[in-house]
This record gives sequence, C-alpha cells and structure tokens, in this order.
Amino acid sequence: MMDNANTGFLYGSELNVLMLRSMQIILSKQARAVIDIYGLDSDLYISFVKLYWSRLLAESYKDQTSAGFKFAINIAVLLEICYIALCKVTTPVYLTDFLNAVNLELIPCNKAIDCLPASIFRRIPPTSHTKFKFNLNFRASFFKYRYVNRFVKHRLELSQIKLNYQPLLVRLVLDMYLPLELIQLVSEIISRASVSMKFDQEELHPELKLIGILIVAVRIFFQHSPNMYGKWLFLYTEHRNDPERFNTLVNPVAVQAEIQFHSKPKDIFRWDRYKIGQVADLYQKYYLPVSSNENIPTFAKGSGGQKMLVRGLNSIFSLDQETETQADEKLALSKYKEHFSRIYTQLYESDNTHDYKVSKCTLDSLELVDVLVDHFRDNTGLLYRDFEPIVGYGEQIVAIWDKQGIPDREA
Repeated sequence: MMDNANTGFLYGSELNVLMLRSMQIILSKQARAVIDIYGLDSDLYISFVKLYWSRLLAESYKDQTSAGFKFAINIAVLLEICYIALCKVTTPVYLTDFLNAVNLELIPCNKAIDCLPASIFRRIPPTSHTKFKFNLNFRASFFKYRYVNRFVKHRLELSQIKLNYQPLLVRLVLDMYLPLELIQLVSEIISRASVSMKFDQEELHPELKLIGILIVAVRIFFQHSPNMYGKWLFLYTEHRNDPERFNTLVNPVAVQAEIQFHSKPKDIFRWDRYKIGQVADLYQKYYLPVSSNENIPTFAKGSGGQKMLVRGLNSIFSLDQETETQADEKLALSKYKEHFSRIYTQLYESDNTHDYKVSKCTLDSLELVDVLVDHFRDNTGLLYRDFEPIVGYGEQIVAIWDKQGIPDREA
C-alpha cells in the first residue's frame, strides 16, 4: 500500500476499496436512471441490482488476498447488471433501446466518472481512469456478455428469456423504410434455419442475431429486386435526414385527428411521401406496439394484447364495427395490416420519386451493407468491429436457408 504524498493518489488495497466505492456510486446512479426511463417499481428493480452486485463482489474477491489484488470491475460489468436486472423484472425492453440510452448518455456511461464526488475522484490515479470509460475492450466484453457468468449463478435464470422477434423486426423495417416483404423474408429465414431466440451466454444476443440476419436479407432481397433498390435508397436518405424524424415528442392525439380524416383510399393516393412516412412513424411508435410484455423478452405471455391493439388502431382507421371476440380481433388486425400495407406501398409507387432518376442507382452489395451498418451504429453506439460477428452470423444463417432453396422472386 502506498499513498503518494504529493498527489494524494491511493494505491494497493486502499485504491481497491476506493474503486469499489466508486463503482457502487456509479451503479446506483445508472440504476436510478434506468428506473426513471422505464418507469419501474424501484424496490423490485433495485433488489435485483443489489443481488447481482453482491454476487459479483463475492465472485471477484473469492480466493483473493488483498496484497497485489487487481480490481477487475469496470463499466461494462455495471451495464450488464442493469440490463440483466431489467430482463429479470420482465420489463418490456429491447437491448437496442438500452444501448441507445447508453449511447445518448441517458444512462451514465462514457461520462460516468463525472458522477463521482470530487473527494473521491482526486484520489484515483490517472492510470485507473480507463475503467470508468466504455472503451473498445469494455464494449466487446459487454456485447459478448463475458461477465454474466460471474453474477448469474444458474443458466436457468436467463434461459427462460426468449425474444419474440416479430414486433422488433417490423419496427426495424419501418424505421429504415424498407419494403414490407422483408418482414416475411426474414421470418421465413429464421423459421427454416431454426434460429433460437433464447438468451444464451455462449451465443450472440437474439436481437443482434436478428440484426445480422436482416442486414444479409436486405442484400439478398435487393439482388433479386434491383428495381426497388434505387427507390429505397432515395426514401431512406430523405427521411433519415429529415429533422421531423427525430421528433419523439409528437402528440399522438393530434396526429390521430389529422390522419383519421384522410384514411379513405381516394385520399391516400394523393398523399405525398412525408404524409405516408408520418403514418408509418405513428404506427411504429404508438400502435405496433413495441413496449409490451407480450412481444419483448419475458417469462410468460400476457393476454389482452390483441384487443388493446385493435382498440388503438380503431382510433386512427375507422373500419367496420367494434370487435369483441377473439376471432373478430384477429379479423380486424388482418384488415388493419392490409390497410397499412396499402398505405405504406405508396412509398414505392409515388410519382415524386421519379423526379430524382432513382432508377439509375446501381446496387453495390458492400455499399448497401455499409449503409445498414451505419444505421445500426448510429442507433446503438456499436462499433464497426462489433458488426463483424453480427453480419457473419447473418451470412451463416442465410447460407443454411439458401441450401434449402430460395423461393423465386420477381426482378
């Protein structure tokens, strides 16, 4: 143990104790941020965070002596605790949304060291500051869940968590203004290749599996439908750079009132791409829905989701009578799907796109993959190197599906 008289920095066992206290302060602030973001029962969530933190400490210090022991807990471990605790309280959360919150610093991460009181920070030597930053090595550790086994004692604790990927797939397709046919294509690939969407510490996270498969499926789709590539690229770049796209404070009631009176087919045909895009955004954000225990990692499937979804859609598109029975709800949902598909298809049939000579765009597979990877990088904070195994997994699964025979598609 050594205390530098000139700087006041701590070393040895005293530094270990100080680092432990620092990480506990940061974990507390991260947990409080997560509670605020997702509106959680604070007592229940904090109990899981404390449980995993205690297990992590017990595992980290097991069979270790104070002399020469190197403190090994870092920011990546704290984020794993926060995320796994979210899954354990069956909170409707996507990993991609969690990463986005981290990337936006809504959950203290890259600037987590700012959470520490000055009295603590000034005693930590600069050589230990890296543990408070989400650097390359720590990112890789988090995405591969290298630390989970240190605080999750039994595989059964996580094996029950299974991603219902369909709502997330629809959301990703709408978010990038991709053709709706890709929803069916990706679903077919996952089904025929028998892709497991369970949480397994030895494999990629199921959401990252889905992203990898989607990236490769988009490339396959446009190779077989090259006439649609130029239109998609134009629509995607136009909407991606539209400031309104990032307006998450839109009033759904006001948008409903505006759209409700323009849902007849003869009116829909006169909509421009921005109006159609607005409908897509509204559908995606408020009426898919994505935040439900029915369609996000959960232990038990709830009930009543279809009725709530039909009720929400009724407030926008007035179709037929109110539905009461389960059969009626399924029929109504089917009609809504057809109705929305007709609206969304106008994105690719609008005359506005012809003014930009998008038909002259030539498909470049590598460029297309780069565009998709950039999109997910912006939303999640993942790095290019993180996408190597993700895209590689997608290639592997599509190859399995390919061996079974790809259905013929129109060029």
